Amino acid sequence: MYPYPVYPTPGGCIPIARSTSGNHVFLAPPIATEPDERDWSVVVDMGQWVHLPMSFTDFLWAALRGELDVLVIEGDPSFESIGVVEA
Repeated sequence: MYPYPVYPTPGGCIPIARSTSGNHVFLAPPIATEPDERDWSVVVDMGQWVHLPMSFTDFLWAALRGELDVLVIEGDPSFESIGVVEA
């Protein structure tokens, strides 16, 4: 069902977001055996798993601008508060 283990298991991902259309977004750690994989990247579960070799910041910017090859955000993007930080 899930092709990736949970971090900190080697190769494991960290869940970080869910879109309003139900897509789950994960951070994937660098793969130590791959010289081109030095940075964290993004994995999206959209019914099929898609690995996007980009930072989360680049992913979010591209998703909000509709520049990804996969449709992660359907409709207008919206954001909901998940809590309050008290000083």
